[in-house]
Amino acid sequence: MNVATLAAVSLYFSPWRHAPRLVVLGSHRQQRDMATFQRMVRAWTWVEDVDTRYVEELRCIAASGDTVIVALSDALPSALPAPADARTVLARIPSVEDEHFGFCQELASHDFELGGVNEWREDAGTSYSPNVLQSLSLSHVHRSLP
Repeated sequence: MNVATLAAVSLYFSPWRHAPRLVVLGSHRQQRDMATFQRMVRAWTWVEDVDTRYVEELRCIAASGDTVIVALSDALPSALPAPADARTVLARIPSVEDEHFGFCQELASHDFELGGVNEWREDAGTSYSPNVLQSLSLSHVHRSLP
């Protein structure tokens, strides 16, 4: 699943989803994902500021009151010099017992299905990706909606 989408979903279901200031923490390899995440959350009316930081250059990060740190990798928290009480959200699929697992599974299914990959069962193909792609094609839209 796209890490930017997963980070946005993880933030949305976190207790701090309405924080007005976000710090997106990732590596230089995740630069595109960090930019995508910024574009996604700027659509949320309560987000006032989204800052990006690279973990390779991180010395100190201040996360006070209305700021939430959104980490795009599970490897980052060990390198995170934030205070113990900092509000941090990790981009990860929730455990099966979590009430939001089904939502993430459905979102991931749509994310991968169009690419022809079944993320949940390696021995199974995709069910509907050719039909969905055909429905999304420009020529089909023009035929269906003149």
